Amino acid sequence: MARQRQKSVLMCLGAYNPLLHRGIARYAAEHRWHLQADMAVMPVIPWGWRGDGIVAYSNERKELQRFLRGEISKNTPLVDTSLIHPETPRLRVVGDNRGVGQLAAEDFLARGWRHFAWFTRQHHYIARLRQEGFTEVLTRQGHRCLSLTQPLHFNVTTVNWPMMRRNLIRALKSLQTPVAVFAFNDYDAAFLMDCCFAAGLRVPDDVGILGVDDNDLVVNNTQVPLSSVRFDHERIGYEAAAALDQLMQGRKKPPPLTVIPPRGIAVRASTDIFAVNHPAVRSALRFIQDNLGRSLGVTEIARASGLSCRTLETAFLKETTRSIHKEIMRMRIQTAKELLHNTTLPIEDIAAKTGFCHAPHFHRVFHQAEGKTPRTYRLNL
Repeated sequence: MARQRQKSVLMCLGAYNPLLHRGIARYAAEHRWHLQADMAVMPVIPWGWRGDGIVAYSNERKELQRFLRGEISKNTPLVDTSLIHPETPRLRVVGDNRGVGQLAAEDFLARGWRHFAWFTRQHHYIARLRQEGFTEVLTRQGHRCLSLTQPLHFNVTTVNWPMMRRNLIRALKSLQTPVAVFAFNDYDAAFLMDCCFAAGLRVPDDVGILGVDDNDLVVNNTQVPLSSVRFDHERIGYEAAAALDQLMQGRKKPPPLTVIPPRGIAVRASTDIFAVNHPAVRSALRFIQDNLGRSLGVTEIARASGLSCRTLETAFLKETTRSIHKEIMRMRIQTAKELLHNTTLPIEDIAAKTGFCHAPHFHRVFHQAEGKTPRTYRLNL
């Protein structure tokens, strides 16, 4: 029997991301593709390349755009993992950038922050989606969001580093603190953190900072470990390769746009604080978080905060707009969602870790809160 010819696929990346590469490579290995990955180390446009399919990450480089719109791409199945040029009709598998912003806002609000800002050194469609998702959640809750981008006079082609840094430090000093700042990605968040310390601001006490990508090369190499939204690059790469396979084999065409949700937030020291003014409420929130896996009563929490039950309940409602019981349930559900998303633990173990007395109780409460069972939630990720 003749051996089936091996598919040759080009990984055409305008910007390199190791997790995206890993997802594409995993699918390629499972289906015995020859993966042309030179652009991971040599950002040179492969003019004249011939093969069976292309997985791309397009960016603002005009030369790359010319290649992706050229004759090779017109005659070769192509899947793009970027939304930087949404006006170009192209099959895409991308992350939920608006959802990333929404998740960031929800996490900040849950921690009690009341002042907010957005920071980016990017000015493309993806950045706009993240900012819109962030601000729309805040607006619904009656909050404003300042932009730290406008004072920078930043131009991607002519970076005046000292001026950009100087302008950001000046803008940071003018903010009302404590303030929660959502940055476009981890690189922007790290730059922002450096400017915070230069401005004499403490992280997270004065400025809470949240990035995107959970990039191992960045998040643990800043003055304060950086919290980050887990953008699911690996799954995006894998699903993009699967969509390309459908195109190459002439099967039913995939939808023009597939959107992959983020995988929650990796919380580190840069946001690991309850930004409420009342010290006893802050102590109560920390106590709840530290003891989430066991049965908790208001009397025990009040004792840990140093207040009477009635006084703590009143202060808690004023600071968080939730009762103590509702906050315990919110924390338990949120932690359960993270475990469902990021682990393969059985439902029974997740119920135990999040303080539910048994799995049926967890199932019932989770369904009431999320409109779906824990198992369905995990399957739909």
